[in-house]
Amino acid sequence: MKRFHLREISDQHWCPRPLRDGATIFLQYFENVSNIFSTTSSLIRHAMERCGARRVIDLCSGSGGPWLRLYQSFHEREGFPITILLTDKNPNVEFLRQTRAISCKGLDFLPASIDATNVPDELTGFRTFFNSFHHFSPEEALSILQDAMNKRQGIGIFEATERNIMAILQIMLLIPASVFVLMPFVRPIRLSLLFWTYIIPLLPFIITHDGVISSLRTYTPRELRNLTEKVANDSYVWKIGRKPVPNLPRTITYLIGCPITDDEASS
Repeated sequence: MKRFHLREISDQHWCPRPLRDGATIFLQYFENVSNIFSTTSSLIRHAMERCGARRVIDLCSGSGGPWLRLYQSFHEREGFPITILLTDKNPNVEFLRQTRAISCKGLDFLPASIDATNVPDELTGFRTFFNSFHHFSPEEALSILQDAMNKRQGIGIFEATERNIMAILQIMLLIPASVFVLMPFVRPIRLSLLFWTYIIPLLPFIITHDGVISSLRTYTPRELRNLTEKVANDSYVWKIGRKPVPNLPRTITYLIGCPITDDEASS
């Protein structure tokens, strides 16, 4: 299936802030309650060990992404304590503050706008993207990879969306029901979320619509490989693949890049 770089409703400047925030808040809740990115923790740990990093710079975090669950996994299952800094070009400061409050001390956020194609030099650490890389055009995606290479920072890109008919049908059939069933459990309770879900059900429509668009924009492993070949040099190593999600009919597409060590360069 051909890739279509279309715009999601929540990405449009005319989308009201309550609806945009409502969509990202629900997605953050869903990613954590489903633990859909649980399979990525070992990939990230190995990459961070290779890079000598103990700090994660999460880019395009939205309302926090899956890090509430993943952070626990790193400490409890991986035995690899880390700190996490959530960033976004348009940060939802109120919700990120709440995410920090209910997390452990190792998770924080930046209220300032951070451009993923040109991350400030002082933000050193292993860079992560969860369900966000598909938002970028091929030219922007290349800039993201090149920026990580220029600053010799590790990078991990993880997508739970897939560009095929079956994945799109799953979204169209399952996401509306999931929004209706799960929205009352999103904390803290917000009347605006309930209003735009049950009284005027725009949130189920927007989340489903944007999910379909996300699938149509998702890069395949071959396309990710083509991107890395365009920025390839001898100082970086790339790993690209897919991992199944336990108990869910999904696979995670991933791209991981790390600068090679001095020992590897001399061998």
